[in-house]
Amino acid sequence: MKNSRNRIILITVFLIVSWNIAAWFIAQNYYQSRIEDVINQDSELARDRASDLADSIHRNLTYIHGIPELFSQGPRFIKAISRFGTSTLPSSLPLAEKMQHWSADPEFKSLNQFLARANDSLNSDLIYVVNAAGDCIAA
Repeated sequence: MKNSRNRIILITVFLIVSWNIAAWFIAQNYYQSRIEDVINQDSELARDRASDLADSIHRNLTYIHGIPELFSQGPRFIKAISRFGTSTLPSSLPLAEKMQHWSADPEFKSLNQFLARANDSLNSDLIYVVNAAGDCIAA
């Protein structure tokens, strides 16, 4: 009888220990699979957001790249630049005198006002026009 009782206790302890070990492995596997699912979901979300951001940046850069192309074809800009010719030699006048002369010119003043309105509507930092010598003639 004592032998039978010890055998039942031993079997019970063995089953309890086995059950705990099995439960621990099942919980560990479940936990690991859930962690992998969360990591995969977050990684996919991060990739999607990065792709959206890259597309947005590409669109904005394309948009910004088109601004000089658009303005360079405008008759107002062509007329202003053509007044300077194709010489790459900068003007010999001092900077203050060049600025005063070009600011007083009605054509350049009108061009400056147009650029100011364009700058406001395009939300750009700065739009400027330079001649072949690199002098800023309007901004």
